[in-house]
Amino acid sequence: MTFSRPERGSRCANPFHGIGAGAQVYRDVRPGYPEEIVARLKVGKTDRVADIGAGTGKLTALLCGLSENVWAVEPAQDFRKIFLRALPEFPASRLMPTQAENTGLEDSFFDLVTYGQCWHWLSAPLAAAEAARIMRPGGKIAVLYNQLDVSLPWVLQLTRIMRSGDVHREDRPPQLGRRFTHPELVLGAMTEKMTVEEVFALGTTRSSWIGSDAENRRRMRENLRWYLCEELGFDPQNGVISLPYRTLLWTAKLK
Repeated sequence: MTFSRPERGSRCANPFHGIGAGAQVYRDVRPGYPEEIVARLKVGKTDRVADIGAGTGKLTALLCGLSENVWAVEPAQDFRKIFLRALPEFPASRLMPTQAENTGLEDSFFDLVTYGQCWHWLSAPLAAAEAARIMRPGGKIAVLYNQLDVSLPWVLQLTRIMRSGDVHREDRPPQLGRRFTHPELVLGAMTEKMTVEEVFALGTTRSSWIGSDAENRRRMRENLRWYLCEELGFDPQNGVISLPYRTLLWTAKLK
């Protein structure tokens, strides 16, 4: 993909008014997953699937299009509310308010267990042990990540300003422990078209923003406004930014 640099010098007012991190913001601006990547999981209609750390349900929705037997685990109440609003036909009894390390799901039950954009938040040894407990022998575990394509210099600079450097390297697979085969990697790519304001909102969903104090957030907002509106010249009202993402899918089998 090529990036056409806009004319510089287009000054703009601060477009951050009224936005902030929250479950609905995650639903609105975080990317989904390429269907061709999810198809690589080879999910059958009768396969039992557990989507761990389901968030607002973006990965779960794709899995439900492949299987009739999907469960989801999401400990955050506000995310579960958005999940059920976005997936109104999903059985509420299958949305578990539990943790990845202690799901409460049945022993040796699932053919596939997925972790979309969440493995780095978990205790890997405990989460892997719990996955092994709920999976049938020979079942598959999948860890997925979307990350901005930092091989492009302008995207790399954007992630530095948002302090969201994507560090899920291809040569560092998730640590799943001895009960699983060595993870195999599949790569995908996609582009998300976003307004300037949506990119600002995307920044508020990053851990660097959530964990920052008011002064650091102010500096981050101003730096991002300068970069997008002045350095790159995007119109804050009508500008559309094509954000390139790479998707990393690691899979392994329970021995």
